[in-house]
Amino acid sequence: MKKIVFREEKCAGCNICSIACMDQNDYDPSWGTEPFRTSGCVLKDGKYKNWSTACVHCGLCIDVCPLTCISRDEQTGMVVVDDTACVGCGACANECPVSAPKIVDGKMRKCDGCNERIKAGMLPACVRACPTGALSFE
Repeated sequence: MKKIVFREEKCAGCNICSIACMDQNDYDPSWGTEPFRTSGCVLKDGKYKNWSTACVHCGLCIDVCPLTCISRDEQTGMVVVDDTACVGCGACANECPVSAPKIVDGKMRKCDGCNERIKAGMLPACVRACPTGALSFE
């Protein structure tokens, strides 16, 4: 299965990946959460390090969801959410190593890897928008 790969050495810290994610997912700042893909720059050991992170689709959240709202798409391998049954308990958020799930209006939302775009033969929005090739789908 393919996944979104981040290469820090190619990242310019432009945040275009975050903007593309917000556009693709109709992000609204009133949610009170960060967008699904976040990026930035930090000073570490005297050097600036760029980063871009989102759900890594590890699937740890699948096993802890008490209502089985979270599953792995058989076609793409991406971890997806059926939010119609979600009650926003937060078990997924507590289990996630990268803090990907966000509880919005009592429902869990997270990066789905642009699952529908992939099914249509397109790249995830963040990968498509990245001008330096720091994000790839491989």
